[in-house]
Parts: sequence; structure tokens; C-alpha cells
Amino acid sequence: MQDNSRQQLETLYKIIFHILNARAPHMMMHISRVPVLANMIAETLQKDTKIKLSSEALYQLEMASKLHDCGKTTTPDYLLSKST
Repeated sequence: MQDNSRQQLETLYKIIFHILNARAPHMMMHISRVPVLANMIAETLQKDTKIKLSSEALYQLEMASKLHDCGKTTTPDYLLSKST
């Protein structure tokens, strides 16, 4: 992936993160934790199996895990704000 595309994805992630933080602060732990957990799973997978992920595949996994909640930016507040 080209550097420009990576920069655009990183910018998109930051925008989504700030939108969701403003709308539902209780979700921030979840949004921050998912990329960390995805990375831990990928590291364990590569260590414990013959599966090896390229640096591009690892980057794609990271971005997918960061952007997995992007649909919540348009979710109605009454659904998004379910803190229980």
C-alpha cells in the first residue's frame, strides 16, 4: 500500500476515533483495545503455527481492527449509548 493511502487511512481512523469519543466515551476502552488484541492474536498465530503474515497483511489487520467500529458513527444515539 502506498504511503499516501496509509496516511489517509490513519487520518480516517483518527476522525472516527474522535467522533465516537464525543458521542460515546464509554466505548473508548473497547475501541483502543481491539487493535492491541488483534496484534496479540497475530503474534501468537505466527509463533505457534506455520502461518506467517507479511508486513502488509499485519498492517491490513491493524487497520481493520482500528476501523471495525466505523459504522457506529451513524448509529442512532439511543442504540449507541447503551452503557449496560
